Amino acid sequence: MRKLFAFASITFLFSIKLFSQNSNIIEGNKCYEKGDYNCAIKEYQIAIISSKDSELEIAKLNLMSAQECVKLLADANSAFNNRNFSKAQELYNTLLEYNPSDPIAKTQLDKCRTNSTPKLRKATSSEITDIWNNKYGLQPQRRQNLINVGIDPDDAQLRINNGEGKPKESTTNLSTTTLDVSKTNLYFSPSGFELQEIKIFSNAKNYVVPKNLIPSWCKVYPYDGYIKVSVEDNPNTTSRKDWFKVVAGDKELRIYVEQAGQSKTNNSTTNKNYSQNTTPKINKSTTPNYTYSSNEPKFNAPKSNEKWALNFGFGPSLKNQTNFDCTQLGIKFEKLMKYGFGFNTGLNLEGYSLQDSIPFVSERSFTHFGINIPLHLEYRLNFARWFNVYAYAGVGINAITDYEFDQNTYPSSYEYGLGCRINKLQFTVGQSQFQDNQAIRRTLGTNTYTYNKITYSLAVFF
Repeated sequence: MRKLFAFASITFLFSIKLFSQNSNIIEGNKCYEKGDYNCAIKEYQIAIISSKDSELEIAKLNLMSAQECVKLLADANSAFNNRNFSKAQELYNTLLEYNPSDPIAKTQLDKCRTNSTPKLRKATSSEITDIWNNKYGLQPQRRQNLINVGIDPDDAQLRINNGEGKPKESTTNLSTTTLDVSKTNLYFSPSGFELQEIKIFSNAKNYVVPKNLIPSWCKVYPYDGYIKVSVEDNPNTTSRKDWFKVVAGDKELRIYVEQAGQSKTNNSTTNKNYSQNTTPKINKSTTPNYTYSSNEPKFNAPKSNEKWALNFGFGPSLKNQTNFDCTQLGIKFEKLMKYGFGFNTGLNLEGYSLQDSIPFVSERSFTHFGINIPLHLEYRLNFARWFNVYAYAGVGINAITDYEFDQNTYPSSYEYGLGCRINKLQFTVGQSQFQDNQAIRRTLGTNTYTYNKITYSLAVFF
């Protein structure tokens, strides 16, 4: 609309030069061409009062054009003073459509072109360190912040990706410990769906991956003799790179992780080839002779590390046995070993109550008390970190007394059962068969059967 109005204005101004006899319109046009719009407006306003019908519309149209130029010039100057050079450049160009000879618009337009292309410099070493420490904020705002202070953001990002400026970690070199890995560089696509594995070769008893050095967008899963690494989706168009450490004894190695950024177009040249063939290989000629077999992933190896748990159990009375229910509360220690084997022990406090009584409610709800120390061997099928099933068998050391603590017995027991574990909850169904039970026969009221106890238990690991 503005362009149409500007074209009409120029056409009428040209027509006036040929046909207008009104001196005020002529003077207004001279002021208009010089860019003196206030003068032009004044002359046009006088012309409107004094013009004939044939010149009245011309004077009104020229007045509207001059007023629009005043507004455009004010808006353009305001944008220029606020350093919004792209907006100012757009407004000055529009003004020149109304008045191609405006000297102010031409001069200011040249200044806009000069200032809209900032001269960026390379960041200094200290500034690169500041970028690592997020002094200039996080992406994508960091890019604009760097431009605002005159730093080339693309050059800075390239140097950061190459590891420049990141604080170096001190290392200790002791010849007694050996450590090597299958690869030290991992490359991921922007989607981050991959799960990559690194084998650990060391003569140390174990290794650790310090959690405080793992990048926030990475996840590291340690296992026996190897680790697995995954990354989150990269929402940025620029790649990102960081590292973490593997430590064994007094030796440590850095693992560098790089993830590509999201591509702006479908151009295949933006997708970097992250072939695993580009990762460094171990030089076997310079690598010490490790016992690789001891560090290789074991068959049916445990996938969880929790060892301690709170144990809650209940053993209902059995037909032809006794009228006693057993309530159990204790702590469990469970050590998982290679190939699915394991061992568990602990300390359980037991209370025996009559079948019709409610434990913890009546004054003498428990008629007998006991202590049970299990010594069990296990075998597990470790399907996943959060799920496994197992069977166990072993012996139990028991001590049982009555309510007055004057009749004591210390029977041993054969114990066996089945269970499953889901995350940190372990469910078990077990059988206990007491031996050397003459005293327990008297105290628990059976004379013909060896006392058996089925216990349903729940263990909560922590």
